[in-house]
Amino acid sequence: FIDPIIKSNSTDLSIFLDHDAYYDIKNSPFDDHITIDTKFEMDYRHRFRGNQEIYSSIGYDNNYYSYYGGMDSIHMNKTAESAECEMRKDSLLPEMQCMHKIKAELGLRSLEAIDGWNYDANIRYRAMFLQYMNIHEHLLDLNGKMSHAFGKNDLEVGLSLSTNFYNKAKGNDTTYRKDYNNVDLGLAPAYIMRWNNIDFRLGFKIYFAFMKHWKVNAMPDIQVNYNYKKLLNVYGGVTGEYHNVSKYELLEANRYFNPYSDVEYNHYVPVKPYLGLMIKPVNGMLINVFAEYKYVVSEYQFINEGRMFEAQQNAYSHTVNVGGRINYNLKDKYNFYASGIYHMYIPMDGTISIVHRPIAEATAGFNMNPYKGLNIYADFYFAFGRYYHDPASDWGWSKELMSNIYDLNIGISYHIKPVTIYLEGKNILGFSDCLNYDVWHSYAAERNVSIGAKFEF
Repeated sequence: FIDPIIKSNSTDLSIFLDHDAYYDIKNSPFDDHITIDTKFEMDYRHRFRGNQEIYSSIGYDNNYYSYYGGMDSIHMNKTAESAECEMRKDSLLPEMQCMHKIKAELGLRSLEAIDGWNYDANIRYRAMFLQYMNIHEHLLDLNGKMSHAFGKNDLEVGLSLSTNFYNKAKGNDTTYRKDYNNVDLGLAPAYIMRWNNIDFRLGFKIYFAFMKHWKVNAMPDIQVNYNYKKLLNVYGGVTGEYHNVSKYELLEANRYFNPYSDVEYNHYVPVKPYLGLMIKPVNGMLINVFAEYKYVVSEYQFINEGRMFEAQQNAYSHTVNVGGRINYNLKDKYNFYASGIYHMYIPMDGTISIVHRPIAEATAGFNMNPYKGLNIYADFYFAFGRYYHDPASDWGWSKELMSNIYDLNIGISYHIKPVTIYLEGKNILGFSDCLNYDVWHSYAAERNVSIGAKFEF
C-alpha cells in the first residue's frame, strides 16, 4: 500500500497496491482451494480556479482461483455440457479461472456553485477478460449531472449512457455460450426545495434499454428529510432501482458464476417506498431504524448447478426489509456499534424459491484508539435462514437449509509514520469446522491469520 505520492493544496496523486493469496491444498482434483487476488489503482485529482476539479483513475485487477466446491463432479454444469463431453468424461468448464479486469475513469466537476451552476461529468471504461474461457466484455459509461440554484432551491438534470458488449464466440462456444449486449440511456430530472428544517426532492428517473427486454424502465424520485434541532431526523420517500446487469457485475458478486450463461433482463424495481428515523438521545450516540418495501419487476439470484452458479431471473416479487443500527462514539477514541435487519421475500412465481439470501442478519463490533498510533478492532457478523437449490431432488425444484454464518474478525495495528504494522484474524471461528460456513453452497469461507506492514511515502 503506497499513499500518497503527491499531496498539495491543488493536486493529489495516490497509488493503491494489494496482493492476497490463500491456499488450502487437498491433493484431490477440483478440491484444492486456491485464491490469488492482485489489485492496482492510481487516483489523480487536480483542483483549479479554486472551485473546479479534474479527477481520474486507472486500475488493474487479476483474480486467479479454483472451483473448489464440494459437488461430486464438475460435469453437473448443465449449461456447458454436451453428449460428447459426457462420452469423453471432460467438460468445457475449466478447473481454474484467471480473470483480468481493467478500468479507467476521467471526470470534471465543480466544487462549489459557479454563478449558481454545479456540474459533474465523467466517462468510465471497464473491461473483463477470462483467460481460460476466451470471454471478453467491454463496458463504457457516460454520466453527467447539472444543477442550477434558484434561491434555496435547485433544479437538477442527470443524463447517463451505459453499454456493454462481448467478443464473438468461436467453436463450441457458439453453441453453449449466451451473451446479451446492451445499451442504456437514462434521464433523471428533479427539483429540490429547502426550508428551515425540511428538504424535499421531487423528480423521476427513466431508462431506455435498447437491446434487452423491458425497453422502458421508469420510477419516481421523491424524497423528504426533516431535522429537529440536533436530536431527530426523519427521512422517507418513494424511489426505485435500475441498472444494467453485465457479466462483469455478476462475477464481482459471485466469482463462481458460470460465464457461459447470462441474464436477459436488467435489474428493475419501479417502486421502493422507505421510511427511517435517526435519534441522538445523548452526545456520541446515534440510533437509526428503518423500513422499506420493494416491488421487484426483475432481479437475479445465484442458483448452484454443479460447481458453478447460474444467475436465475426472478420476475415480479415483493421484498420487505426492516432493521436498525446503534452507534456510540466516546471522545473519538472508542466506537461501538450493533445492527440488525430482517428480510422477507415473496416471489409471485410459485415455482421459484429464494436461495443464498439470509432471512435475518446482525452485526456488532468496536474500534478503539486508546493511544496515539494504536488501533484495536473486532467485528462479528451473524446470518441465518439461507437456502440452496438441490438440483438432485426427486421433487424438481427443491431447496435445502444452509449453515448459519458466524464470522468473527479481530485485529490490532500500530502506526509510526511511514509504517503500519498489523496482526489480524479473519473468520477465526471458522478454524473449527463445525463453525465455518459456506459463502455459496459447497464453497467454504476462507479463514486466516496474517501479520504484515503497510508503507506510506
